Amino acid sequence: MKTRICTGCKKEKELTTDNFYKNVRQTGGFNYYCRECSPKLCKNWYEKNKDKHNKKKQLRLYNLTEEEYNCLLLKQKNLCAICKKELPRIPHIDHDHNTKKVRGLLHRQCNLLLGSARESISMLQNAIEYLKRNGEKNVRIFG
Repeated sequence: MKTRICTGCKKEKELTTDNFYKNVRQTGGFNYYCRECSPKLCKNWYEKNKDKHNKKKQLRLYNLTEEEYNCLLLKQKNLCAICKKELPRIPHIDHDHNTKKVRGLLHRQCNLLLGSARESISMLQNAIEYLKRNGEKNVRIFG
């Protein structure tokens, strides 16, 4: 039976699917890390590279190049397109759900605002009118 030394724990183990995940891109058709080490190493890598991973995932999802993304950041002066405050390291990419066209970069809360209103201009306008009619002066605390 063939064996392999796990790159993580350095233990020699039989080269079977019980001990190693299959991976056709690796020599011998199995990962270099055993089944015990692989999840820990993946989690560690993800924790160290979370921002990079999430950004790449978003770029792929919205079919944006790194250059187009950076142009959006420059155009918006690193500010949220809605609230005009500084964007976090990995802002949300806002897009039209019908056309899939990217509109801008937003804070999470600003993006949720649009989603909660179902991107409806009339619903957002109604919310603005509501806030104007029921300003802070009219607020009563019950209880």
